[in-house]
Amino acid sequence: MARAILAGILVAVVLLIYSLIDLTVTDDARIRRLNRVLWIVIIVVIPIFGPLAWVLIGKGPRSMGTVVAKDDEPSSGESGPSISDEEADRRIREIEEQLEALEAEEAAERAAREAAAEDEEDHDDSETNNGNGTSDATGKGERPGA
Repeated sequence: MARAILAGILVAVVLLIYSLIDLTVTDDARIRRLNRVLWIVIIVVIPIFGPLAWVLIGKGPRSMGTVVAKDDEPSSGESGPSISDEEADRRIREIEEQLEALEAEEAAERAAREAAAEDEEDHDDSETNNGNGTSDATGKGERPGA
Protein backbone atom coordinates (compact mmCIF):
# COMPACT_ATOMS: atom_id res chain seq x y z
CA MET A 1 0.00 0.00 0.00
CA ALA A 2 2.79 2.41 0.93
CA ARG A 3 4.59 1.59 -2.30
CA ALA A 4 1.53 2.48 -4.35
CA ILE A 5 1.22 5.82 -2.58
CA LEU A 6 4.92 6.57 -3.11
CA ALA A 7 4.63 5.56 -6.77
CA GLY A 8 1.60 7.85 -7.17
CA ILE A 9 3.45 10.74 -5.55
CA LEU A 10 6.47 10.10 -7.80
CA VAL A 11 4.27 10.08 -10.91
CA ALA A 12 2.55 13.31 -9.81
CA VAL A 13 5.91 15.06 -9.20
CA VAL A 14 7.35 13.87 -12.52
CA LEU A 15 4.21 15.02 -14.34
CA LEU A 16 4.35 18.39 -12.56
CA ILE A 17 8.02 18.93 -13.48
CA TYR A 18 7.47 17.81 -17.08
CA SER A 19 4.47 20.11 -17.48
CA LEU A 20 6.27 23.15 -16.05
CA ILE A 21 9.32 22.61 -18.26
CA ASP A 22 7.13 21.98 -21.31
CA LEU A 23 5.14 25.14 -20.59
CA THR A 24 8.27 27.28 -20.29
CA VAL A 25 9.73 26.11 -23.62
CA THR A 26 6.47 26.23 -25.59
CA ASP A 27 6.00 29.15 -27.99
CA ASP A 28 3.34 31.67 -27.01
CA ALA A 29 1.46 30.94 -30.23
CA ARG A 30 0.92 27.31 -29.17
CA ILE A 31 -0.53 28.08 -25.74
CA ARG A 32 -4.31 27.73 -25.94
CA ARG A 33 -7.16 29.18 -23.88
CA LEU A 34 -5.18 30.80 -21.02
CA ASN A 35 -1.97 32.73 -20.74
CA ARG A 36 1.30 31.27 -19.47
CA VAL A 37 1.00 32.59 -15.90
CA LEU A 38 -2.47 31.10 -15.40
CA TRP A 39 -1.27 27.75 -16.73
CA ILE A 40 1.59 27.80 -14.21
CA VAL A 41 -0.87 28.49 -11.39
CA ILE A 42 -3.18 25.67 -12.54
CA ILE A 43 -0.30 23.19 -12.90
CA VAL A 44 1.09 23.96 -9.45
CA VAL A 45 -2.16 24.42 -7.48
CA ILE A 46 -4.17 21.49 -8.88
CA PRO A 47 -2.04 18.36 -8.52
CA ILE A 48 -2.31 15.72 -11.24
CA PHE A 49 -5.30 17.37 -12.97
CA GLY A 50 -3.45 20.65 -13.68
CA PRO A 51 -0.52 18.99 -15.46
CA LEU A 52 -2.90 16.64 -17.30
CA ALA A 53 -5.02 19.61 -18.42
CA TRP A 54 -1.87 21.31 -19.77
CA VAL A 55 -0.77 18.21 -21.68
CA LEU A 56 -4.22 17.44 -23.07
CA ILE A 57 -5.79 20.84 -23.83
CA GLY A 58 -3.33 23.60 -23.01
CA LYS A 59 -0.88 23.19 -25.83
CA GLY A 60 -1.85 23.48 -29.46
CA PRO A 61 -0.40 21.41 -32.30
CA ARG A 62 3.10 22.08 -33.56
CA SER A 63 1.83 23.71 -36.72
CA MET A 64 0.22 26.49 -34.65
CA GLY A 65 3.56 27.71 -33.28
CA THR A 66 5.58 27.44 -36.45
CA VAL A 67 5.54 30.68 -38.37
CA VAL A 68 7.43 30.42 -41.62
CA ALA A 69 8.32 33.54 -43.54
CA LYS A 70 7.79 33.49 -47.28
CA ASP A 71 11.54 33.59 -47.90
CA ASP A 72 12.15 30.70 -45.50
CA GLU A 73 9.68 28.30 -47.06
CA PRO A 74 11.28 25.21 -48.47
CA SER A 75 11.29 25.45 -52.22
CA SER A 76 9.39 22.91 -54.23
CA GLY A 77 11.84 22.40 -57.03
CA GLU A 78 12.12 26.15 -57.66
CA SER A 79 15.34 27.90 -57.02
CA GLY A 80 15.39 31.45 -55.80
CA PRO A 81 16.58 34.40 -57.82
CA SER A 82 19.68 33.30 -59.63
CA ILE A 83 22.34 35.19 -61.52
CA SER A 84 23.97 34.29 -64.77
CA ASP A 85 27.43 32.79 -64.97
CA GLU A 86 28.76 35.98 -66.54
CA GLU A 87 27.37 38.07 -63.68
CA ALA A 88 28.88 35.69 -61.11
CA ASP A 89 32.26 35.84 -62.86
CA ARG A 90 32.11 39.65 -62.97
CA ARG A 91 31.34 39.82 -59.24
CA ILE A 92 34.17 37.41 -58.43
CA ARG A 93 36.63 39.51 -60.50
CA GLU A 94 35.54 42.67 -58.65
CA ILE A 95 36.02 41.01 -55.27
CA GLU A 96 39.44 39.65 -56.31
CA GLU A 97 40.50 43.14 -57.45
CA GLN A 98 39.38 44.63 -54.15
CA LEU A 99 41.29 41.94 -52.29
CA GLU A 100 44.46 42.59 -54.30
CA ALA A 101 44.17 46.33 -53.60
CA LEU A 102 43.80 45.65 -49.87
CA GLU A 103 46.80 43.31 -49.89
CA ALA A 104 48.92 45.92 -51.73
CA GLU A 105 47.85 48.57 -49.20
CA GLU A 106 48.77 46.29 -46.30
CA ALA A 107 52.16 45.52 -47.89
CA ALA A 108 52.87 49.24 -48.30
CA GLU A 109 51.93 49.91 -44.67
CA ARG A 110 54.11 47.01 -43.52
CA ALA A 111 57.08 48.32 -45.55
CA ALA A 112 56.59 51.81 -44.11
CA ARG A 113 56.55 50.40 -40.56
CA GLU A 114 59.71 48.37 -41.22
CA ALA A 115 61.47 51.42 -42.70
CA ALA A 116 60.44 53.52 -39.70
CA ALA A 117 61.72 50.83 -37.34
CA GLU A 118 65.07 50.69 -39.19
CA ASP A 119 65.39 54.49 -39.11
CA GLU A 120 64.70 54.50 -35.39
CA GLU A 121 67.23 51.72 -34.86
CA ASP A 122 69.86 53.65 -36.87
CA HIS A 123 69.07 56.81 -34.89
CA ASP A 124 69.49 54.94 -31.59
CA ASP A 125 72.83 53.49 -32.74
CA SER A 126 74.17 56.92 -33.72
CA GLU A 127 73.33 58.35 -30.27
CA THR A 128 74.98 55.54 -28.32
CA ASN A 129 78.09 55.22 -30.51
CA ASN A 130 79.32 58.57 -31.80
CA GLY A 131 81.97 57.09 -34.07
CA ASN A 132 85.11 57.56 -31.93
CA GLY A 133 84.84 54.29 -30.06
CA THR A 134 83.10 55.75 -27.04
CA SER A 135 79.97 54.17 -25.77
CA ASP A 136 78.06 57.12 -24.34
CA ALA A 137 76.46 60.15 -25.95
CA THR A 138 78.92 62.64 -24.44
CA GLY A 139 82.04 61.16 -26.00
CA LYS A 140 83.91 61.09 -22.69
CA GLY A 141 83.74 57.39 -22.07
CA GLU A 142 86.72 55.10 -22.32
CA ARG A 143 87.36 52.72 -25.13
CA PRO A 144 86.81 49.10 -24.38
CA GLY A 145 90.13 47.41 -23.73
CA ALA A 146 92.06 50.69 -23.24
